[in-house]
Amino acid sequence: MDCFLRYGLRLVIVAILMMNCVCLFGQVNVQGVIVDPDGAAVPDVDILLQSPESNTPDGNITTTADAAGHFHFAHVTPGDYELEIPAKYGFERYQAPVHIAEGVNDLRIRLTLSVVTENVTVASESNALTLDPATNRDQVSSDAKLLEKVPVFDQH
Repeated sequence: MDCFLRYGLRLVIVAILMMNCVCLFGQVNVQGVIVDPDGAAVPDVDILLQSPESNTPDGNITTTADAAGHFHFAHVTPGDYELEIPAKYGFERYQAPVHIAEGVNDLRIRLTLSVVTENVTVASESNALTLDPATNRDQVSSDAKLLEKVPVFDQH
């Protein structure tokens, strides 16, 4: 009986180790770079990799791009995913399906700039500009009375 427990316990431990190895060997690494329309790197962008079958937050894998725009997801199970990047730094939100397969998975994501619109309303002003010197409020006006009070040295 003692021998049976030893061999049974060893068999269970080997089975658990084999299941962990299968899970680890079935996973791949995904890496890539995020660039703007001109090809320059976009740093500090959050990236979300979500499995379409899993609508729970536990099925989401997130990472952040480094200063050179590079990102890395480790131990991803091959399959179909949805890659999402929220709108940030004047770029539009990016969302695209991604197929992760065995082997090298290098992604190059090109973000598009957000469209900026601005409305300008021009209305007539009640204080219209005029060339009349009497309406120049930012100028000092002078007349004969002002000149009479100016001190003159030696009557010159």
